Amino acid sequence: MVSELTSAERVKLAYAGEEPDRVPILFRAAGPWEARWSGDYERARGLLQAGADAIMHLGVSWRTHPDVTTELWREDASPYPILHKLYHTPAGDLHASVQVTPDWQVNDIPLYSDHAWPRGVDYLVKSEQDLEALRYVLGDPSESDLSAFRERAEQVREQADELGVVVQGNMTPAPLYAMGFLGGQRCLTGVRDEPELLAAVLAMVHERTTRLLEVVLDAPVDVVYRSNCYETVDLFAPSDVRDRFMPLLAADVRLCHQAEVPIHCFAQTGLMPFLEDYARLSVDIISSLDPVGPNAMDLEATKRLIGDRCCLMGGMDNRDPFLRGTPEQMERLVIETLRLLAPGGGYILSLAGMLFPEAREENITAFIEAARRYGHYPLELP
Repeated sequence: MVSELTSAERVKLAYAGEEPDRVPILFRAAGPWEARWSGDYERARGLLQAGADAIMHLGVSWRTHPDVTTELWREDASPYPILHKLYHTPAGDLHASVQVTPDWQVNDIPLYSDHAWPRGVDYLVKSEQDLEALRYVLGDPSESDLSAFRERAEQVREQADELGVVVQGNMTPAPLYAMGFLGGQRCLTGVRDEPELLAAVLAMVHERTTRLLEVVLDAPVDVVYRSNCYETVDLFAPSDVRDRFMPLLAADVRLCHQAEVPIHCFAQTGLMPFLEDYARLSVDIISSLDPVGPNAMDLEATKRLIGDRCCLMGGMDNRDPFLRGTPEQMERLVIETLRLLAPGGGYILSLAGMLFPEAREENITAFIEAARRYGHYPLELP
């Protein structure tokens, strides 16, 4: 058994499918604790002090072409006001609009947000003719942007090394942007009704996201995080996921592996039909293994089918146990989750998504304490 590991060493061993000193404990978001911290460094330090493991983040964004101008205006409407954004580009205008609901108060429309497309009224891309204009919106980072990113990357690497934590490079893949540019409903129907349009959008956006991924991979990152949360049977038929989205995932995996960086793919549910696909593509880490709800992940089957080929992360319900459970119930749930997923290594204990701000703090503490008490290798579970 290895002892005295840093958090980074522990997490990297799990990424590689091995047994570290104990099962790593990671949060995507730590619910009510997030308000304690200002910035990534304080967050990582706070999680370490609480007994968990931690990561620090890096990402790079598009820079709209300098010849692009925008207009924003708000329209009074019922039931909710509508925010409009108009892009004027050398290749034509693009317009998008969203409802501004009481739970999503914004003054701008992001290019992609899980909150934006479900509230969408109008979307940037109406036809393939809009793709040339979209290229101007998805411009490459400027030299000053890249210089600032490299400076930030050096700072994050230095801070991460000081704390002994992993640096994660974040990317948003083309399928997520497609939901924002076309709208969710049009993406869902477009795989059959407008396959040429969807393919053209995915190809063009993937070309741009690849450039951003290359920038991230030039930085001193330990892992790349890719959100696959819409590339599942929660939204699409398995054949459509394989035909439309898997080739893009395969390209991202190849690019990461060429840089000798593991890739972490996130999707809470709807992945059971694709476990062998992910293993065949050599995806390194899969999260977050939601054990409840529609299209939930079968934890025992997932471990049996690919646990020797992919690092598994998650497995804990992020809702009822933390919102309404007790510390005693939490301890029992942690033990059972470890029993299913931890044997043999290659596992990171985490939640099926983010922890809600309403989570009971005593249950968060009980989660970490139980994981540390029972997660040491070799496992000796009661």
